[in-house]
Amino acid sequence: MGLRNSLICCINSSNHTRELRRLIEECHSIALAYLKMKASANKLFLFHGEDLKDLAWDFIAESFEKDIDGRLIKFQEYFDGYDLNEMTEPEITFLIRKLIFTKVEDNLFRAIGERDPSLRKIIRNLKLAIRESDCEWRVCFNNGDLVIEKGLNNLPKMPSEFMQIKLSQRLDKHIQIPDILIEVIDIMMQQSEYQKRFSLIGLAIIIREIFVHFNSDKIQDKVIPDVDLRLLNGEFDEFLERSVKSIRFTVGYNYIRKNKMSIKSLNAYMNASKEIVKEHFIGKNNNISHYECLKEQMPALEYNQFRTHHRQKLEYLVKLVRADLVRVYKQDWA
Repeated sequence: MGLRNSLICCINSSNHTRELRRLIEECHSIALAYLKMKASANKLFLFHGEDLKDLAWDFIAESFEKDIDGRLIKFQEYFDGYDLNEMTEPEITFLIRKLIFTKVEDNLFRAIGERDPSLRKIIRNLKLAIRESDCEWRVCFNNGDLVIEKGLNNLPKMPSEFMQIKLSQRLDKHIQIPDILIEVIDIMMQQSEYQKRFSLIGLAIIIREIFVHFNSDKIQDKVIPDVDLRLLNGEFDEFLERSVKSIRFTVGYNYIRKNKMSIKSLNAYMNASKEIVKEHFIGKNNNISHYECLKEQMPALEYNQFRTHHRQKLEYLVKLVRADLVRVYKQDWA
């Protein structure tokens, strides 16, 4: 039995366990392939260490919501208006792929927005701009999307790459969020190939990437770009804390397992490393020494002890934290 027959069975009845399993497995394979493509383009940094197979299951699970009779609601809605009996196997596969890609993209944007404080700030500003919008088109926020015209659901959603290309041609580094919103609305209204709606989180990601592009020359010389100061408002500490925790887990605990360091010493090293890296990037006391930072954590520490027993480990951990922080910024802002 082909995918088309499996889909027809699952839409019309709940008594087809084998066909449902086939449909689910096919959708999971599509979702997994899409996530692997995203991962290869370094678009899944916030999900580092998570199993892509599990993410794929999480992102498509809601697509298999059932009504009281056990029929698949989302698939019924999506294929409403299509005569499945007249469609070929490749046509069915193409439409299912579009559905799953959209579902994964929507859930991916939503999950990123929940995990990324900087995006939440841009999203809040976009919501304020939507509420106060004074353009000729009526615009609203609905179910995670910026919506200008309802309906037209038979059209695909605009790809994020298309929006980024169009929007980047219209912006300059001094433009504000309300003006950006007007440009986005105009872009959507000047085309008829896609729905007149766009993921708000997806738009926030695009805006941030465009602003980073404007500051790319500064990023080469300075890890924290000007856009960070304007959009993050001091959330450098969250990025640094993420790097410190990563090094503590991947390197520090190895020292403990090998009895080369106590948990108390590890805490002291990591706290000192955090302060040293912070001073290096945003502090004013650039001459602060590793010894001074570690002594803050170990008040009884003498300089000779530091040089003999602690300096090498601390310098190594500082180097790792700094490198991880740079990697975080490059991948998160790229």
